[in-house]
Amino acid sequence: MLSDGSSGPRRTCLGHRCLWILHRRDNGCAGAHAFSPLLATVALRFGPVEISAILLLSFTMITHLASGSKLKAVAMAIVGLILGTVGQDPEVVTPRFAYGSITLMDGIGLAPLAMGLFGISEIFSQPGENE
Repeated sequence: MLSDGSSGPRRTCLGHRCLWILHRRDNGCAGAHAFSPLLATVALRFGPVEISAILLLSFTMITHLASGSKLKAVAMAIVGLILGTVGQDPEVVTPRFAYGSITLMDGIGLAPLAMGLFGISEIFSQPGENE
């Protein structure tokens, strides 16, 4: 608020910005809705070569966008790939790295994995603190 009690031009500017964001969101949703059948037909034609190219691109982007050590970024990408292979193979429906466990047949869940990683990092970050 300004000293005279009015909201001033800033509130109007924020209102226009909110309307512009809504307009862009609606256009984006309409575009995604219009082009999704075309994208689905293209995606269904993907074979092993195209999927391998997408994986290579994703690993390249992971290592390029990582801050710090590139070796750590590559290691984390490989660990993510290994964790992603746990479960049933979608093509042949055979278990991969399930070790006879029915729980691992569905794959590793995101919530237990995240909770475990945060718990382990908390244990390692506070080794000398006593309550």
